[in-house]
Amino acid sequence: MEVKIGVLHAPREIVIESAQSVDEVEQAVGDALAGDAKLLSLVDEHGRKVLVPAVLRGRPSG
Repeated sequence: MEVKIGVLHAPREIVIESAQSVDEVEQAVGDALAGDAKLLSLVDEHGRKVLVPAVLRGRPSG
C-alpha cells in the first residue's frame, strides 16, 4: 500500500510503499494524530522503519 505523509515545513510529502495492513497503518496514524504516540512509525516494503515525529506532521486532508 502506498502511504503519503505531509510534514510541516517540508517541501514534499514522505511517500512509502508499506507491506503493513490497512488496520496497522490506520492504528499508527490514529495514535500519532491523537497524541498517544510521539512518533508515527511505519515499515516500508523492504523492512526499513520510517519514523516521523508526530509533532511535525501536517493536518490530514479531507
